[in-house]
Amino acid sequence: MLAQLLSRYRRAVTRQLLREVRELRAVGIRVRLLAPTQADLAVMGPNMMDPARRAAVLESALITSRAALGAAAG
Repeated sequence: MLAQLLSRYRRAVTRQLLREVRELRAVGIRVRLLAPTQADLAVMGPNMMDPARRAAVLESALITSRAALGAAAG
């Protein structure tokens, strides 16, 4: 049940974010979107706010963000 609620929440937040990105791009603003990868989400687990996972989530985010930004620059 909790997993379903979190999944719905994440989908709603993603839809809103993508709407905002489209609006910005429509007026000529360049947008680079960084979002959690599947690996990041796996590290986060079902409770995005679990403080026990904070260090592991940060480490994962640093790795995947560097990779995404490096790929975008190359």
